[in-house]
Amino acid sequence: MSAWLMLLIGTAIAGVWYSYLRFRVEPLPGFARTESDNSAEAMYQQGMAYRRGQDLELDFQAARRLLHRAAKLHHAQAQYEYGTMLDRGLGGEQDQGRGLRWIGQAARSGCTEARFHLGQRYHHGDGVVKDSVRAEEYLRKAAEAGMAGAQTALGLLYRDAAPADHEAAAEWLGRAAGQRFPAAYLPLSELLEWGVGVQRDLKKADEFLRLSAEFGDLDAQLKIAHYYLTGPVGHFFPQDYRVALTWFKRAAAHGVAEAEYEVGVRYEQNEGVDEPDMGRAIASYLKAAEMCYAPAQCRMGQVYLYGQTVNQNLREALRWFEAAAGQQHVVAIDYVKKLQSHVADSPSGHGSSWGDVSAHEADGKE
Repeated sequence: MSAWLMLLIGTAIAGVWYSYLRFRVEPLPGFARTESDNSAEAMYQQGMAYRRGQDLELDFQAARRLLHRAAKLHHAQAQYEYGTMLDRGLGGEQDQGRGLRWIGQAARSGCTEARFHLGQRYHHGDGVVKDSVRAEEYLRKAAEAGMAGAQTALGLLYRDAAPADHEAAAEWLGRAAGQRFPAAYLPLSELLEWGVGVQRDLKKADEFLRLSAEFGDLDAQLKIAHYYLTGPVGHFFPQDYRVALTWFKRAAAHGVAEAEYEVGVRYEQNEGVDEPDMGRAIASYLKAAEMCYAPAQCRMGQVYLYGQTVNQNLREALRWFEAAAGQQHVVAIDYVKKLQSHVADSPSGHGSSWGDVSAHEADGKE
């Protein structure tokens, strides 16, 4: 009887253990077929699968544990990834000091991403003492390995150095652009436009400017819009108000206050639109003003001062003028000086006490 009991107990224990293993051990992708595969590469690959949520369920704790094991086996990429998890506090307690030490070890082991990472940290003084020499050293190693992001960062470092090295800047930005790296397009375009560090070439400059704008760089979109607005001599952007408005709208859709203001100007001045629309113009002015863009704030002050499609309100006008004046907007400062006494004489803020304004002042132009 006791033998049968022991057999039943043993069978039950085996069943429980099987169920535990069945639900505990997740099916592994091809790079780590068994739990006994302790190679650094297998642990790195499995750790990254947990970290990215690819092939395995997202699990930062499991990722951190496996990457740590691989890092201790001198896997350079694992050292970098584990360091970044420590640095950011992913999957456990944040420890920037240890994180940077692991990233430094990865850089010494030849990890390009780690070198780029440290170059950026030393360049900006992010968690370390700012050190332009070490920044250049790390960025150059990553750039020489062919990393386009590092080539761009190194080019910008040379461009912004004191004194600047525009030739080196143009060289590295050109290499990054040759790899079709969008962040390099605009700064390279500017060097080509002015012939700094490289032979002046407006055609290439405009080509890179357009590429940058198409890839979503907001500064490039704003710049190309202004070029279509004015049609500058020598450039390959003929004056075209409709195309200018299209680019202003693209930048405005991403919260660029100046672009939003320019959209308003186009609707007010009937440039690139089917017909003027003051209501649409004021809507854009207001958006830009609420983003603290001084010219738009001044324009909203004029809208309320002269009652353009809104009821005249001197107090509201003064509020907007003061906001712009606080940013040293010269026209707004002049309006504040002239308007303060009128507001004091008009408690409600309404009325025609501002009746001595000339037509030229009231046309909304500055």
